[in-house]
Amino acid sequence: MAIEDADIIHPSSALDKKRVYFGAMVKLLDDQTKSSLDVRIVGAHEINHKDGNISWLSPLAKSLIGRSSKDIIEVQAPDSIKVYIILEVNY
Repeated sequence: MAIEDADIIHPSSALDKKRVYFGAMVKLLDDQTKSSLDVRIVGAHEINHKDGNISWLSPLAKSLIGRSSKDIIEVQAPDSIKVYIILEVNY
C-alpha cells in the first residue's frame, strides 16, 4: 500500500469519543491510593512522563485502549497489580 492509496479519516467522525484510543487524554483514579492520574496516549517517540504522555505500547496504555469511562482496569506493575478506574476520556 502506498501513501497515495491511504484514506484520510477525520478523528471527529471516526472515533467513539467515549472510548480510549491513541491520542486520548484519560483521567484515572488509583483504586488503592485514591489519587488521580492524568495520562495521554502517544507514540513511542513522544513519551514525556512529566507531562503524562505515555506510549501506546506501555502496559497501562494497552489496558486502556478500547475502554470507556467508569471501566476498571488492572495493570501488572513490577511488584503488584495496580487497579485504576477511568474517570474521564477526552480528545
